Amino acid sequence: MAKNDVISVENNITKKDFRKVFWRSFTLLGSFNYEKMEGLAYLYCIEHILKKIYKDDEEGLKQAMLRESAAFNMTIAPAPFVMGISIAMEESVKRDPQF
Repeated sequence: MAKNDVISVENNITKKDFRKVFWRSFTLLGSFNYEKMEGLAYLYCIEHILKKIYKDDEEGLKQAMLRESAAFNMTIAPAPFVMGISIAMEESVKRDPQF
């Protein structure tokens, strides 16, 4: 297997993108606040993948960023797993807006 295998051909998401999510997840507590808790850092962790998913839809990207910056609070260790689920769900929303 190559180092940067493509995981999602449709959006050109690679293993390297998910490694970037993992390393960025260590910043979750860096922007903690009482309104959204870790929500802003959560968005920071997956922002680059959202830009790949919504590359041709600026309004869709804005809506996705608004969704993903909602209140989020959890232990840092399993957070990348939840981020991966969010990324998969955003891909589903892009394909089917009624999702």
